[in-house]
Amino acid sequence: MALLPLRPEFPPFLSKGGTLSRCRRPGTASRRGKSKAEGRCAILFLCRSIEKGGKVLKETLLRGRIVRALAGYYDVVVEEDGETPSAEDGQDFRRSVLRTRARGLLRELGITPLVGDLVHVRPTGEGEGVLIEVLPRKSELVRPPAANVDAVLVVATLREPEVDLAYLDRLLVHVEHARLEAVLFWNKVDVLGLSEREELEALLGVYRSAGYATFAGSVRTGEGLPEVRAHLAGKVLVLAGPSGVGKTSFLRVLRPDLPLAVGELSRKLGRGRHTTREVVLVDVGQGSWIADAPGFGALRLPDVGLPELGRLFPEIAACAEGCRFRDCLHEREPGCAVRAAVEEGKIARSRYANYLTFLRELREMHAERY
Repeated sequence: MALLPLRPEFPPFLSKGGTLSRCRRPGTASRRGKSKAEGRCAILFLCRSIEKGGKVLKETLLRGRIVRALAGYYDVVVEEDGETPSAEDGQDFRRSVLRTRARGLLRELGITPLVGDLVHVRPTGEGEGVLIEVLPRKSELVRPPAANVDAVLVVATLREPEVDLAYLDRLLVHVEHARLEAVLFWNKVDVLGLSEREELEALLGVYRSAGYATFAGSVRTGEGLPEVRAHLAGKVLVLAGPSGVGKTSFLRVLRPDLPLAVGELSRKLGRGRHTTREVVLVDVGQGSWIADAPGFGALRLPDVGLPELGRLFPEIAACAEGCRFRDCLHEREPGCAVRAAVEEGKIARSRYANYLTFLRELREMHAERY
């Protein structure tokens, strides 16, 4: 999953409410060399109202959230009374959905609406409308393409399929790089024997001590689900994890009415088959939205400097403050507090080993570039 940090969606000469600042006339460039694109963007905002007979007549615009994007169409959930559906108010609303097409001017400006975007739409008919404006985003993911995400719910299993700790830590590095919260849910505890449950308890301790909210349970039996739901309340999340761990099944437990396909685990290969083909944002109640997205393949590490990698491991970042050298990479440097923490058992050896593997991979990436 390739993740991007927050970026502004509109040029700085537009205020949040859509009014102009530092722009002389819509559609014309100022002496400072405003581009034609800025003029078109100004028109986009000004066309929301017209003046007639000394009165301003505003067109009917509704606020909503994009819940599905497919083949140039955007399904937008809006409120019956025109209020913006929000995952922050902790309430469940009666939803209405408009299937919209983006206004041509958005395409000209290079603005691509994403699932999770808060938008303004204009109804044009029964169940249809035009997407007029994409509101500023607080976060953006590239893979899967989604906006305004608060956290990533990483689903994993100890068995069926077998856990891949390198893949899990790689995924967590991406989440840290995007400055999103990572929540871990270990599914299928009902298939584990006594010794395997002890192994899982040890892993839970590893990731909890690293600073991650970590839960264990079973989608099939319902064990542990109330605790997870309580933690997810009021958040917009993306489901992530390898195939076959039960991501889509997790959604079906929260919303049994959803017509989602669930694939059977390929026992021959020991891994699951992807069952999701598009990004869909699902209202699961308690003010929460969850994006079910296509399965992820191999994840290339984010393009960061070598010293920054350690900051993407929370427990390593905390111990690194005690290192003798500020740019310590925690390999063979003298006075390294991180290596000392590994020897003392404060940092899990599996996490440290994956850190070193990723560090070597980053070096190779940098060498290929130069």
